[in-house]
Formats: sequence, structure tokens, C-alpha cells
Amino acid sequence: MYDDVWFVPELEGSQNQATLPTILVDGPYNAPMENFFEYHANIIVAAGIGITPYIAALEHVLDQCASNIPVRTTQTTRNGLLPQCIYLVWVFRDISMLCLLLPALQRLRTDPRAREIVVPCLYVTGAVNAEHETTMSDVFGRPMVRLSNGIRVSQGRPPLARMVSYMAGKHPNSRMGVFCCAPRKMTALVRSSVHNTNAAVAHEGTSMEMRAECFSM
Repeated sequence: MYDDVWFVPELEGSQNQATLPTILVDGPYNAPMENFFEYHANIIVAAGIGITPYIAALEHVLDQCASNIPVRTTQTTRNGLLPQCIYLVWVFRDISMLCLLLPALQRLRTDPRAREIVVPCLYVTGAVNAEHETTMSDVFGRPMVRLSNGIRVSQGRPPLARMVSYMAGKHPNSRMGVFCCAPRKMTALVRSSVHNTNAAVAHEGTSMEMRAECFSM
């Protein structure tokens, strides 16, 4: 028996009629990593906990590298191939957050083939203990520190516009995916960078497609 709230009062002797609720369906939406393995090269941009949806994909890439799965070329159309390159741009405030990605980074260090495909670009915006050695600057001029576990991390915020342009320039005649999980302001910067870079590299046959998830900070 339905609860009385689901019925309308009796009208002129007719039976009670069930009043069904209105159900609204939203979506469907694309999965954040949809088509990840269909691009020739990928750029991942994540901020803080925004790295979470990409950890599983990175682990899968490392498994595929260990299984000697071939990479995709500009002439290849079949499925089941690895991207030529995956740029992993992750910016985080506290160096302790590195533990989220540490297992994958340690696997990456021990796999020469994976290191040819996955390019980690790690940026910490908070303070780093003085005991860590400042070794060099990265390709974009940001100072880098070498942590006790051997992982190198750049200091400061990544120059996203320059990075997107630089990475696109290394892959002519390619279809590239840009995957972003970051606050709205950072996501908007990545989106504008992709838009501007697409206009600049169109004559080289390169195109970039972006998928993004936003969160508040």
C-alpha cells in the first residue's frame, strides 16, 4: 500500500489515483579518460587531488609498457596501442602529496621503455625542506630540487601556456589529447592555451582536443 502522500483525494467517488514523482535524468556525460588511448600524444594537467582520476590510467600505461605494447604512429589506426608520449603535468601545494603518485613514479624509474613514453612534470608550490638539493632548472627555467628518493620536482607554478605550445610543437601531424582536472581558473588557462596553440600549429597538421573536470579550491 502506498503512503497517503502518494495519493490524491477521492474525487466524486472515483478510486484513489497514485501520483508518481517527477524524475529528471541528466547526462550522459563523457568519461574523463574517454579516448585516452586513441591519441598520438597526450597532455595531463592536474592540480592537487585532481591527479586521482589519472593514476589508474598511468598504472595501465606502465603495465602496457611492460608487456611491450607498441606505440601509435601517425599512420596507425588500430586500437590497443600506446600513445607516443604522455606529458604528466601535476602541480601540488605540499610535497607530502607526492605519496599519491609515488608507486607509479617508482615503477617509471625502473622501466626504460616507460620513461621514453611518460614524461612527469611535477611542480610544488609550497616550501621544500632545505635538505633537498637544488640541482638545476627545468626546460622552462623553474628551479628544480632532487628529493632523497631521486625524484626531481620543479618549484613554483607551471607556465602552462608555454608548456602546451612546447609539447604540441614536438608532435607534428598528430592528434593530441589534453586532459585536465583542476580548479576553474587553472582549467580556463589550459583551455585558452589549447585554443591558441591549435591556431598556431594547424599548419603542421597537429590538432588538440581537450577534456576537463573542474573543482573548487
